[in-house]
Amino acid sequence: MLRPERERALLVLALTAIGCMPAPPSFAVEWQVARVRVNGVRLELRSGEFAVAQTALVTAVAMRWQVAAGGPTHPVMSRSEVSAGHTVFGRQRGRLHETVTLRATGPGSTQVLVAVNDLGAAMHRPARLPIRLPTGQRLLQVVEHGDGRAAARTFTLESTKEPQVALSQWRRALTAAGWSLRSVDPASAGSRAWLLWADRGHERIDAAFSPGVDGARIVLQVSGDAH
Repeated sequence: MLRPERERALLVLALTAIGCMPAPPSFAVEWQVARVRVNGVRLELRSGEFAVAQTALVTAVAMRWQVAAGGPTHPVMSRSEVSAGHTVFGRQRGRLHETVTLRATGPGSTQVLVAVNDLGAAMHRPARLPIRLPTGQRLLQVVEHGDGRAAARTFTLESTKEPQVALSQWRRALTAAGWSLRSVDPASAGSRAWLLWADRGHERIDAAFSPGVDGARIVLQVSGDAH
Protein backbone atom coordinates (compact mmCIF):
# COMPACT_ATOMS: atom_id res chain seq x y z
CA MET A 1 0.00 0.00 0.00
CA LEU A 2 1.39 3.37 -1.03
CA ARG A 3 1.85 5.99 1.63
CA PRO A 4 -0.14 9.22 1.30
CA GLU A 5 1.59 11.86 -0.81
CA ARG A 6 2.36 14.08 2.18
CA GLU A 7 3.97 11.26 4.15
CA ARG A 8 6.13 10.28 1.20
CA ALA A 9 7.19 13.90 0.77
CA LEU A 10 8.19 14.15 4.43
CA LEU A 11 10.22 10.97 4.19
CA VAL A 12 12.07 12.41 1.20
CA LEU A 13 12.80 15.53 3.25
CA ALA A 14 14.02 13.41 6.15
CA LEU A 15 16.35 11.43 3.87
CA THR A 16 17.67 14.69 2.46
CA ALA A 17 18.22 16.14 5.95
CA ILE A 18 20.48 13.27 6.98
CA GLY A 19 22.39 13.23 3.72
CA CYS A 20 21.07 9.97 2.26
CA MET A 21 19.82 11.41 -1.01
CA PRO A 22 19.41 14.73 -2.84
CA ALA A 23 16.13 16.61 -2.54
CA PRO A 24 13.80 16.55 -5.55
CA PRO A 25 13.32 19.87 -7.39
CA SER A 26 10.01 20.56 -5.61
CA PHE A 27 11.82 20.50 -2.25
CA ALA A 28 15.06 22.10 -3.36
CA VAL A 29 17.12 23.53 -0.51
CA GLU A 30 20.25 25.61 -0.82
CA TRP A 31 22.46 23.84 1.67
CA GLN A 32 25.20 25.81 3.39
CA VAL A 33 28.20 23.50 3.80
CA ALA A 34 31.08 24.07 6.20
CA ARG A 35 34.00 22.15 7.66
CA VAL A 36 35.07 23.32 11.08
CA ARG A 37 37.08 22.10 14.04
CA VAL A 38 35.56 22.41 17.50
CA ASN A 39 38.14 22.05 20.29
CA GLY A 40 40.35 20.21 17.81
CA VAL A 41 37.63 17.84 16.57
CA ARG A 42 36.69 18.11 12.89
CA LEU A 43 32.99 18.45 12.06
CA GLU A 44 31.20 18.40 8.72
CA LEU A 45 28.21 20.77 8.82
CA ARG A 46 25.25 21.33 6.49
CA SER A 47 22.39 23.69 7.15
CA GLY A 48 19.27 24.60 5.23
CA GLU A 49 15.64 25.57 5.64
CA PHE A 50 12.59 23.48 4.66
CA ALA A 51 9.10 24.82 4.02
CA VAL A 52 7.66 22.16 6.36
CA ALA A 53 6.44 22.45 9.95
CA GLN A 54 9.03 21.41 12.53
CA THR A 55 6.74 18.84 14.20
CA ALA A 56 6.13 17.07 10.89
CA LEU A 57 9.82 16.90 10.03
CA VAL A 58 10.66 15.64 13.53
CA THR A 59 8.24 12.75 13.01
CA ALA A 60 9.72 11.96 9.60
CA VAL A 61 13.34 11.98 10.77
CA ALA A 62 12.49 9.85 13.83
CA MET A 63 10.71 7.34 11.61
CA ARG A 64 13.58 7.14 9.14
CA TRP A 65 16.27 6.76 11.78
CA GLN A 66 14.21 4.19 13.66
CA VAL A 67 13.87 2.10 10.49
CA ALA A 68 17.60 2.43 9.84
CA ALA A 69 18.27 1.29 13.43
CA GLY A 70 16.28 -1.90 12.96
CA GLY A 71 12.96 -0.88 14.46
CA PRO A 72 11.70 0.57 17.75
CA THR A 73 13.13 -2.31 19.81
CA HIS A 74 16.69 -1.69 18.59
CA PRO A 75 17.25 2.05 18.89
CA VAL A 76 20.72 3.44 18.23
CA MET A 77 19.63 7.05 18.37
CA SER A 78 18.86 9.62 21.01
CA ARG A 79 16.35 12.44 20.91
CA SER A 80 16.08 15.50 23.09
CA GLU A 81 13.64 18.41 23.16
CA VAL A 82 15.84 21.43 23.84
CA SER A 83 12.82 23.74 23.91
CA ALA A 84 9.50 24.19 22.17
CA GLY A 85 10.17 23.95 18.46
CA HIS A 86 13.79 22.84 18.95
CA THR A 87 14.64 19.13 18.71
CA VAL A 88 18.01 17.38 18.45
CA PHE A 89 18.53 13.80 17.19
CA GLY A 90 21.81 11.94 17.61
CA ARG A 91 23.03 8.54 16.49
CA GLN A 92 26.16 6.46 16.08
CA ARG A 93 26.95 4.73 12.77
CA GLY A 94 30.22 2.89 13.04
CA ARG A 95 32.82 5.55 13.79
CA LEU A 96 30.54 8.39 12.66
CA HIS A 97 28.53 10.36 15.21
CA GLU A 98 25.69 12.27 13.56
CA THR A 99 23.28 14.87 14.89
CA VAL A 100 20.32 16.57 13.26
CA THR A 101 19.00 19.74 14.88
CA LEU A 102 15.51 20.87 13.84
CA ARG A 103 14.49 24.38 14.86
CA ALA A 104 11.16 25.97 13.97
CA THR A 105 11.61 29.30 12.20
CA GLY A 106 7.92 29.89 11.54
CA PRO A 107 4.53 28.12 11.49
CA GLY A 108 5.50 26.16 8.38
CA SER A 109 9.27 26.32 8.17
CA THR A 110 12.17 24.50 9.84
CA GLN A 111 15.89 25.23 10.01
CA VAL A 112 17.91 22.00 9.74
CA LEU A 113 21.52 21.60 10.90
CA VAL A 114 23.33 18.32 10.20
CA ALA A 115 26.66 17.68 11.95
CA VAL A 116 28.90 14.65 11.35
CA ASN A 117 31.90 13.83 13.52
CA ASP A 118 34.32 11.07 12.48
CA LEU A 119 35.43 9.67 15.84
CA GLY A 120 38.27 7.80 14.18
CA ALA A 121 39.87 10.92 12.72
CA ALA A 122 42.97 12.39 14.31
CA MET A 123 42.42 15.30 16.68
CA HIS A 124 44.25 18.57 16.18
CA ARG A 125 45.61 20.92 18.78
CA PRO A 126 43.10 23.79 19.05
CA ALA A 127 44.15 27.28 18.00
CA ARG A 128 45.65 29.41 20.74
CA LEU A 129 44.31 32.67 22.11
CA PRO A 130 46.12 35.78 20.87
CA ILE A 131 47.10 36.69 24.47
CA ARG A 132 47.57 34.98 27.81
CA LEU A 133 44.18 34.33 29.43
CA PRO A 134 43.37 37.17 31.88
CA THR A 135 42.77 36.40 35.55
CA GLY A 136 39.29 35.09 36.33
CA GLN A 137 38.56 33.98 32.76
CA ARG A 138 38.12 30.48 31.37
CA LEU A 139 38.20 29.23 27.78
CA LEU A 140 35.10 27.18 26.93
CA GLN A 141 35.32 26.51 23.22
CA VAL A 142 37.50 27.04 20.16
CA VAL A 143 35.95 26.89 16.67
CA GLU A 144 38.25 27.01 13.65
CA HIS A 145 36.46 27.91 10.44
CA GLY A 146 38.53 26.04 7.88
CA ASP A 147 42.20 25.18 7.53
CA GLY A 148 45.26 27.30 7.08
CA ARG A 149 46.89 30.09 9.03
CA ALA A 150 44.39 32.68 7.78
CA ALA A 151 41.28 30.71 8.82
CA ALA A 152 39.05 32.58 11.26
CA ARG A 153 39.05 31.34 14.86
CA THR A 154 36.20 31.93 17.29
CA PHE A 155 36.85 31.65 21.02
CA THR A 156 34.10 31.49 23.65
CA LEU A 157 35.08 32.37 27.22
CA GLU A 158 33.47 33.09 30.55
CA SER A 159 34.66 35.47 33.25
CA THR A 160 33.95 35.89 36.93
CA LYS A 161 34.11 39.67 36.34
CA GLU A 162 31.34 41.82 34.92
CA PRO A 163 31.60 42.67 31.20
CA GLN A 164 33.17 46.11 31.58
CA VAL A 165 35.87 44.77 33.95
CA ALA A 166 36.61 41.81 31.65
CA LEU A 167 36.82 44.26 28.75
CA SER A 168 39.37 46.38 30.65
CA GLN A 169 41.50 43.28 31.23
CA TRP A 170 41.54 42.53 27.51
CA ARG A 171 42.31 46.13 26.58
CA ARG A 172 45.38 46.16 28.81
CA ALA A 173 46.57 42.72 27.67
CA LEU A 174 46.08 43.46 23.96
CA THR A 175 47.90 46.78 24.18
CA ALA A 176 50.80 45.10 26.01
CA ALA A 177 50.96 42.44 23.26
CA GLY A 178 51.24 45.03 20.50
CA TRP A 179 47.61 45.17 19.34
CA SER A 180 46.08 48.51 18.31
CA LEU A 181 42.61 49.19 19.71
CA ARG A 182 40.47 50.65 16.93
CA SER A 183 37.07 50.72 18.60
CA VAL A 184 35.61 50.06 22.06
CA ASP A 185 31.90 50.83 22.29
CA PRO A 186 28.76 49.79 24.17
CA ALA A 187 26.65 47.37 22.11
CA SER A 188 23.64 49.73 22.40
CA ALA A 189 22.38 52.62 24.50
CA GLY A 190 22.01 51.54 28.13
CA SER A 191 23.41 48.08 27.40
CA ARG A 192 25.81 46.25 29.71
CA ALA A 193 27.39 44.58 26.67
CA TRP A 194 30.50 45.97 24.99
CA LEU A 195 32.14 45.55 21.59
CA LEU A 196 35.86 45.67 20.83
CA TRP A 197 37.80 45.83 17.58
CA ALA A 198 41.60 45.64 17.41
CA ASP A 199 44.27 44.77 14.85
CA ARG A 200 47.93 43.85 14.66
CA GLY A 201 49.65 43.45 11.31
CA HIS A 202 47.45 41.17 9.18
CA GLU A 203 45.28 40.04 12.10
CA ARG A 204 42.02 41.46 13.39
CA ILE A 205 40.03 40.82 16.56
CA ASP A 206 36.29 41.39 16.93
CA ALA A 207 34.96 40.68 20.42
CA ALA A 208 31.70 40.97 22.34
CA PHE A 209 31.52 41.15 26.13
CA SER A 210 28.04 40.49 27.52
CA PRO A 211 26.54 39.58 30.93
CA GLY A 212 26.97 35.92 31.84
CA VAL A 213 25.71 33.61 34.55
CA ASP A 214 28.36 34.60 37.11
CA GLY A 215 30.05 37.53 35.40
CA ALA A 216 30.61 37.89 31.68
CA ARG A 217 30.44 35.86 28.49
CA ILE A 218 33.06 36.71 25.88
CA VAL A 219 32.94 35.76 22.21
CA LEU A 220 36.12 36.63 20.34
CA GLN A 221 36.85 36.13 16.65
CA VAL A 222 40.39 36.35 15.30
CA SER A 223 40.81 36.59 11.53
CA GLY A 224 43.75 37.10 9.23
CA ASP A 225 47.22 35.63 8.98
CA ALA A 226 49.82 36.15 11.70
CA HIS A 227 53.23 36.70 10.07
